[in-house]
Amino acid sequence: MPRMKAVQIHRFGAEEVMQLDEVEIPSPEARQMVIKIAATSINHSDLFIRQNGNIHIGAQDLPLILGRELAGTVVEAGPNVTEFAPGQRVVALPAVQTRATGLPGSKEYTGCYAEYSLARPQDTRPLPDEIDWVTGAATPWAALTAWYVLAAAQVKAGDRVFIQAGGSGIGTFAVQFARILGARVFATAGSDEKCARVGELGADDAINYRQKDFASEVLRLTEGRGVDAVVETVGGEALAKSLRVLAPGGRLIALGSLSGGSRDLPTALPEGRKASRFSITAFLMEETRAIAQLDKIFAWVQSGQVRVVVDRAFPLAEVAAAHRYIANRQNFGKVVLTL
Repeated sequence: MPRMKAVQIHRFGAEEVMQLDEVEIPSPEARQMVIKIAATSINHSDLFIRQNGNIHIGAQDLPLILGRELAGTVVEAGPNVTEFAPGQRVVALPAVQTRATGLPGSKEYTGCYAEYSLARPQDTRPLPDEIDWVTGAATPWAALTAWYVLAAAQVKAGDRVFIQAGGSGIGTFAVQFARILGARVFATAGSDEKCARVGELGADDAINYRQKDFASEVLRLTEGRGVDAVVETVGGEALAKSLRVLAPGGRLIALGSLSGGSRDLPTALPEGRKASRFSITAFLMEETRAIAQLDKIFAWVQSGQVRVVVDRAFPLAEVAAAHRYIANRQNFGKVVLTL
């Protein structure tokens, strides 16, 4: 059987548990394609899985290839695939397939830290020729998450929106999309330099959370009114503070816990305020046509209306350094692995 290079974890732990192995190139089933990967993006969920697994992935599933999104070329299509053909440039989200089939194990989990991966047509979109591999790989998960979380928060023109971690992959897209929707945007970042860059993306006010109490600052900037929507990705104390800045009728959408702190949401909030959770994986499983939003996002990228912010691209063999770079919060925007 033909073989490929792939980064696998054989146990959970620090960056050093990732090793470059040779494994068999996967074969497609009837509604699958084999994609030769040119670039894959690193997401925070990759770091969490590498460290401890998650509710879907445990020790029984090792060894495991990480990675949930890719940009590459279709090289083989199963007999029932009509939407894409060999030679076509695409982006794909194989992790949706993993969750949809309930098969997170090493034989079925189609991770992207590898030379090839499997993807279903419904988890794949064309990549325009004008968009390079790195930009393509950096877009799908973060951009779709940002777009649909703003939709879940019912953001509209004139709203005041507060975005945690404006320099993260999701944050850089959320700031730009909120401006496209006509909102006034507040965001946090961890340095004055990052705040300036968040401002360049369209934030009206960027707050250095290391120097100022962001809750007090947002309330000051809104003259005590607060905001209509919060995109919350940090968890812990930041989540509690974010609830404080909600205006009456405001909506907070929680996405994760970059801090590792509590993700508990209150069962009730006063004055019509609401707090809920959002999972882009679950959303894409339920709304299978939602991935088509990538076509519009790529059009915005081509026109210059949206910037895909890529901090660095690491070769696949330097994946441990790339994970460490993200863990140390050195990045502004996305970090990508190239093959």
